[in-house]
Amino acid sequence: MEIRPAQKKDIRPLAELWAHAFPGERTVEQRIRQLEAGGVYGGIETAWISGDGGHAQGAFRAYRLQQYLHGGIVPMMGLAAVAVAASARRRGLGAELCRTALRHARERGDVLSVLYPFRPSFYEALGWGLAGTMLSFRFLPESLPVTHAAPDVIELRDPVTVIAPCYDRVAPRLNGMIDRTSRIWRQHLDWPDVHVYGTMRGGECVAYAIVHHGAQPRAEDRQLTIRELIAIDDDAYARMLSWVALQREAWRIVQYETRPSERLDLRLVEPRTAGEPPVRALWAEVARAARGPMVRVVNVKLALESRQQWGTHAVGCRFTLRIADRELPQNGGPFNVMVSDGRARVTDGDPFDTCIDVGAPAFAQIFAGEMSVSEAVRLGKARVTGDVSVLDALFEPRSEFVLLDEF
Repeated sequence: MEIRPAQKKDIRPLAELWAHAFPGERTVEQRIRQLEAGGVYGGIETAWISGDGGHAQGAFRAYRLQQYLHGGIVPMMGLAAVAVAASARRRGLGAELCRTALRHARERGDVLSVLYPFRPSFYEALGWGLAGTMLSFRFLPESLPVTHAAPDVIELRDPVTVIAPCYDRVAPRLNGMIDRTSRIWRQHLDWPDVHVYGTMRGGECVAYAIVHHGAQPRAEDRQLTIRELIAIDDDAYARMLSWVALQREAWRIVQYETRPSERLDLRLVEPRTAGEPPVRALWAEVARAARGPMVRVVNVKLALESRQQWGTHAVGCRFTLRIADRELPQNGGPFNVMVSDGRARVTDGDPFDTCIDVGAPAFAQIFAGEMSVSEAVRLGKARVTGDVSVLDALFEPRSEFVLLDEF
């Protein structure tokens, strides 16, 4: 069945399909209004449909986003709302929708694709690999040490204009963050009981926390949920954590999903989750690991050449890369890669002495910094001839992969 870009006449069939595929999220009428007005990441122009006679058999949305990765920013396809009608399932339509999305992304110049999977194995078979870990901590405020007795944190009443520059300073240093539009900011802030607190330095915001207060009637049940905490340096970060610690009179529990590098397990005086049974006889839960996004490289040559940060062995390093990619055979290679002065150049010719043979999902994880080359070899996901330690150092990221936006 034909898969084509959606038109205005397809709005109701799309809304009905998505309301059935994702029950409880939004009604048909709400989805119609969103498609007509344009949502956070776009409107009907982002949708693709398969179907005829006014009925949608399948659909997806291909958002055009900009993602920070390894010191640069690249165009990325956020693949979302992949859905197949109940009457059309078990016919391979879901996979074909994803293949169409990949071809579309490559044709329009996207370098990467990111999605949130309903089942990781389905998307791994199509070339996406899991990347990024968040650790969910639930702790008492008094478990955090107070390093700044007066952290100078204030509530920001009109926060976007204040905190967006702070985000824009920090996001390029991390791997995976996206460039946020005003609509994306509103998605983060326009919720009941959401508040923003920040600390200022020289008239500029140097750290902020987006928090949810909740409405628990009993004081002992009150929870402060930190939805996002961004800081430009260690001192600003410590001030925000001190402010959290000082909320012990108002909030009995703090919920915070952190990046592993924040090392909250070592910052908390009592990192163990209260009330949880032992994981083993004498081992207690500290945090729950959350895995969300999956990453795929849509254009390998562009990805290699657009990377602006390579590892410590980047001077004069060269290797040949071959990728098993059934969905995008253009990514197969071989690619002869020469890295010098922090940039990569991809050439043709005879293969170099150091070679990597890897599948598309594992290469995406290596490129995103989720997995080292030697880990891929040990797990049976790659083969290497030559010095694998040099490749580990070359692909080593300066920051773990993290994406705080969901689409």
